[in-house]
Amino acid sequence: MSDNDISVSGFIPSDGDNTTSHFTDIETIPTKGFNLIAKAKRYGRWWILKGLKEPQRTDSAYLTLLRKEFDILIMMQHPCIAMATGFETIDGLGPCIVMEWVDGCTLKEWLTTQHTEKERLRIAAQVMDALEYIHGKQTAHRDLKPSNIMITRNGQHVKLIDFGLSDTDDYAVYKQPAGTEGYISPEQTSKREADIRNDIYSLGCVLEDMKLGFAFKGVVRKCKAEADKRYQNIEEVRRAVSIRRHARRNAALTATLIAMTACLVWLYGKQTYAPRQDSTPTYNENTATTKQADTIYLSPKPQQTETTQQAETKAANTEQPSGTSRDEKLAAVIEEGKRRMSEAVADYKMPKEMSRENYDKAYTEITNLLYHIWESYPEEQKDLSVAEQAIVKQALATHYTDIVKPMYKKLNGLTDAENGTDSDKQQTKDSSGKQ
Repeated sequence: MSDNDISVSGFIPSDGDNTTSHFTDIETIPTKGFNLIAKAKRYGRWWILKGLKEPQRTDSAYLTLLRKEFDILIMMQHPCIAMATGFETIDGLGPCIVMEWVDGCTLKEWLTTQHTEKERLRIAAQVMDALEYIHGKQTAHRDLKPSNIMITRNGQHVKLIDFGLSDTDDYAVYKQPAGTEGYISPEQTSKREADIRNDIYSLGCVLEDMKLGFAFKGVVRKCKAEADKRYQNIEEVRRAVSIRRHARRNAALTATLIAMTACLVWLYGKQTYAPRQDSTPTYNENTATTKQADTIYLSPKPQQTETTQQAETKAANTEQPSGTSRDEKLAAVIEEGKRRMSEAVADYKMPKEMSRENYDKAYTEITNLLYHIWESYPEEQKDLSVAEQAIVKQALATHYTDIVKPMYKKLNGLTDAENGTDSDKQQTKDSSGKQ
């Protein structure tokens, strides 16, 4: 092998490489307010410098406020929070907080483009992760809004920024009300204490901007309720969001089960079976779970490769109770499957009165039990044809829905009650204009 056959990895030389320890290529970013924001390069990396504009640069009050922001931000070491590395005096800029530069856009800009519900819920979860970490540091952000939430270009991850209005219990200065109109909680406009529930109110406003859908309106509503009726911590918000997602997934699963079994029955019936030629089907509403079963349960076509004599011999060899027709046997199999489902729920012995959290756990376990029966029981009936097994699955899917639907409604009711929702308050006015 010659030297020309060996490939060598390497960089393409560039005249613009700059790894000096001083800040260079400083670019000021236009901003409102008294803060100065600049982008600069050092050690071959981009950084953000946050300082004060010229009129406030020598004012001790504003310098104290900038130092307070740095003291709070330097405590935050979380992947969803923009990191601060130092507090330095920069030529031409004065005292500045040195922070990592985030290559991305704000949540406000991100929401102007199309994103799936799954993507928006993932971003919401990361915002909650960051807030929970901040609150664990006995700190309230006090200015949570879409323009203070960055979404990275690579990976689409959250970076929470701007702790200029943040506060902790151990600070005795700058306790005045703070926030942004449209995101600040009502009580924060008058109270001077830092309260994490202010951030939960702002989170509700952000979730509302993210348009997560009707299922999450109750979560938004409770985030924005009065302080004592609001979620008291981020863990409660996270749990409420999880419940909504879980309930929607189970409802979607039920609908999918019914649709899949109906398609299977139609497909196998269309390819393998034809309507009875001799008489009206005996499989009717008294023995079937759906009216469609009358036309779905069909006998073999005469022109099948299997001869009539072979079919009769096969039927004679099949073990069946004397005097029991094929229709009656299929109905008996369906009833046994439904009985197993009902007994599984009865054996669970769910108390009539339960907390929402315990009811959610019970709901999950019961739906898993029913799903297992729906999936495995028809396949255990080896003496049934594929089409007949599909009919059993369709019947059990319907029974599954009958059992789960009232439980699903009760779970939603418990969730709404926990969120402070009163259905009576949602009634529309009648023609007289009264409630």
